[in-house]
Amino acid sequence: MKLLLSWPFCCGKTTIIRKLETDFWIKKIIDDTTRPKRPWETDWFPYHFISRETFEANIQAWKYFEYIDFNGNYYWVPLVETQKENWALDLLSTTIPKYKGKIEGITSIYLTPPWEEELKRRALQRGDSLDTFQARMKLLGEEQPNTCDYIIEPLSLDEVYEKVKEILFSYQERKTAS
Repeated sequence: MKLLLSWPFCCGKTTIIRKLETDFWIKKIIDDTTRPKRPWETDWFPYHFISRETFEANIQAWKYFEYIDFNGNYYWVPLVETQKENWALDLLSTTIPKYKGKIEGITSIYLTPPWEEELKRRALQRGDSLDTFQARMKLLGEEQPNTCDYIIEPLSLDEVYEKVKEILFSYQERKTAS
């Protein structure tokens, strides 16, 4: 299973992926980033935190499937990780066609975000600045949910997880029937 989760910021991607790791042995691809760690984060989850110099060297060595610059920080996906089986990756829906065009067997899910005030509350609660929140809202306006195989409306995290499990079971049934 290769799973792309395209969900806006502060919608529970990390929580859902941790449950998938426990229940389905689907591992999160750990992106590299140059942004500073938040107080509760550790290296290797939810990101591998590296320097700009290392980033630039890795770009020169073609080690990334894709990367973006957001708010002056880089985020990227190691190419070697996309070649494995049973992984989940959270990313912008605008990049999903790039993955579907180059990697077989991908299932993509988009979670429609809650209202803006709820996103703002969650973002500020986790320590994002107002500028970061506004930059994320601008990116949210560029999202393209129609690039995804499934769209889930905003629900509680438990309900979202149940919907994701239904999608995974459906995928496994189709794969078994093939």
